[in-house]
Amino acid sequence: MIEMKNLIVVSAPSGTGKSTLLRRLVADIPDLRLSISTTTRQPRPGEESGKHYHFVDEATFEDMIARDALVEWAKVFGNYYGTSRAALQDVLDSGQRCLLEIDVQGWLQIKNHLAQAKSVFIYPPSAQELWNRLSARGTDDYATRLRRVRTAKGELAQVESYGSFVLNEDLEKAYQDLYALVQDGAQSSEQRAQAIYVCQQMVQEWDESLFKDA
Repeated sequence: MIEMKNLIVVSAPSGTGKSTLLRRLVADIPDLRLSISTTTRQPRPGEESGKHYHFVDEATFEDMIARDALVEWAKVFGNYYGTSRAALQDVLDSGQRCLLEIDVQGWLQIKNHLAQAKSVFIYPPSAQELWNRLSARGTDDYATRLRRVRTAKGELAQVESYGSFVLNEDLEKAYQDLYALVQDGAQSSEQRAQAIYVCQQMVQEWDESLFKDA
């Protein structure tokens, strides 16, 4: 049985800097361990199976769905992503707190079953800045980047399901805010309401004409 109070769920749009923040967090907090997700996407340069993701083929993933071996799963940008029950339980059985990195689709699937889990949404300062960061990565073509920011718009429209928020405008400030949330969980209702408002305003003011190819 999953001890939900030891579970910390973190989500963010692609390009928000989530992976950078979470890697540092796990390195700095001894009792925190990242649950490794399973995916059908191809590894990026430098990624290793079992360290960054469990890389599997589509047939294997669909078999895991059929066996109910996944806590949550979603198909994103044509690839499956999910959290296996075994991987999650392995972390919790170790006595450590579990950091679960999932997208908004995944969180919406499981949030009603994880009422005691701490949930954090990391958001960018603006749609334009998100586009600039995706472009600076240099890993995706224009069509893929446009698909990512459109997905981000949908995610930002559903942030009310999260308990806490971190703005990643400055990476160091975002890290300190995330660290504080993970360690003591303190965020006022006013801070949460302000973050939700900012995300909603970003959605309302969305202007794809600003998303230019370099």
